[in-house]
Amino acid sequence: MRVRFAGGVVAAALLGAALPANALSRPAAVEMRGTITLTGSTGFVRELVLRKPFRMTPAHRTVKASGGRYGGFVIRKHGDSGILDTPTVASVVSGYCTTRACARPAWVPSQPFDLFTGTAGNPGETYAELPAGRYWVALIADGKPVTATLRFPGTGRTSLTSGARTAAHIDVPKPSQYGPATPAANTGSLYSAGATHSTRSSSLYYYVTSWKYVYGPPKSVNQQGVCVFDGAPPAGATGAYQYPCGGSEVINFFPFGQRDTGRMTGPNKAFAEYAVTTDAFGVHEVDGTLSIGGFINGASPATSAHTTILWVDFP
Repeated sequence: MRVRFAGGVVAAALLGAALPANALSRPAAVEMRGTITLTGSTGFVRELVLRKPFRMTPAHRTVKASGGRYGGFVIRKHGDSGILDTPTVASVVSGYCTTRACARPAWVPSQPFDLFTGTAGNPGETYAELPAGRYWVALIADGKPVTATLRFPGTGRTSLTSGARTAAHIDVPKPSQYGPATPAANTGSLYSAGATHSTRSSSLYYYVTSWKYVYGPPKSVNQQGVCVFDGAPPAGATGAYQYPCGGSEVINFFPFGQRDTGRMTGPNKAFAEYAVTTDAFGVHEVDGTLSIGGFINGASPATSAHTTILWVDFP
């Protein structure tokens, strides 16, 4: 299950040092015209210039990520502020794995999921109205080849394979709560994990992914969601990223089922394995310290649970 947040939902901050003011002075900016292809196994940032307004939709992008925890791109107009006003387009594949250059499990779909903001009155739409101006574009890559193809009006082809260092980071937080003490016990399980980050950037993109492997009766209902804190989570809190989020904002709470992974697990590998997933992605506009994390609770016994968080800072 993937959950897209945009518009008025303020959901997270991003980890990583902000780029210095002159970081993108070289190489030269590229006009957003014709087909632009970004390729690499390590992320980078380039500056783009749009001469005329353009409505961007999923039809204008293709993303192919061969592995890694995340792969895709983020386009962000710079010099603007305000979550409803700053045009942002992101298209990212979540890998559901926990190490650099890791292989995506077979049960995970490879298609990217999109974020569009900057469409007045229609946050969360499947398009973004991009006014003329200057933009940053970041290739998101995590040790495996990623190719992002962007299609704009006009003719010509431009291939980009390098640029300034990407102010991006991936956290793999340890669980703040994972129960029961014996996951194999047929008593259900709670899971939550998250991370905190301070940023000086004025434009932020995040993607948080949590997933848990369980076995037992199929189609069991799981409760899952995402917690957000302004600053660090409360000191000494148990399961800070667990519902009801310690008085912080709960940006999502919903029941959801399970996906068959095609593998067997549990005692003597006698049970079918299922994956329970939750994703949230979006933008945040204010610098400072914020925290974000996910929780997944269910009746089926769990064998493992994981969370990854992608943070991308823009100048």
